[in-house]
Amino acid sequence: MYLVRHGSTDAHSHGIKQSPTTPLSKAGVKQVEDTADWLKKFHTEYLYSSEWKRAEQTAQIIAERLGIMCSLRPDVHECSKNPILNGLAADDPLVLQSYQEYRENIDDADWKFMGDGESVNETIERARKYLDDMAAKHPTNSVVVATHNLFIGVIVSLILLWDDYNHKTFMNLKKQLRMDNAGITVIEYSQPTGKWTLKSFNVIP
Repeated sequence: MYLVRHGSTDAHSHGIKQSPTTPLSKAGVKQVEDTADWLKKFHTEYLYSSEWKRAEQTAQIIAERLGIMCSLRPDVHECSKNPILNGLAADDPLVLQSYQEYRENIDDADWKFMGDGESVNETIERARKYLDDMAAKHPTNSVVVATHNLFIGVIVSLILLWDDYNHKTFMNLKKQLRMDNAGITVIEYSQPTGKWTLKSFNVIP
């Protein structure tokens, strides 16, 4: 499975908190075009995308370059923050407050800023269910998924830790994982073991 982070956005480049409707920038489109051309080397059977605009645009470009259809999945979006933060600058007092409270509650996997958004535990559970579903539906198929930085980080962390998972180790590992825009992470499912393995991380075409 090829996990593709969406291309860059003007909002992120200017330090603005992104929302589900944030689109790709011109630079982001070019990044994804390069990634799509790189993916032509492989036989892709299925293409899925997050429903968030920047990922959906990413998948549409890949679909056009590879000549395949794309299906949207509601379970591969980014970790949802409190929507009150959408569109705010990085130095906005409310954003700074959210950073401070996050640091203060780093050991609480159920914490949400002002009680809204998605907790770490909820994101982890969503990622686990996604991996189980893909293993059941596409155990041997070649699949491309257009998704997001933190969601990819959660998936990779779960795969690397597997049976040794605990919250503190997970958080320490996840914060070290950063995907470049339009970067590609490759994971593979083994039917005999029933486990996923990490093959490549953050490949830049």
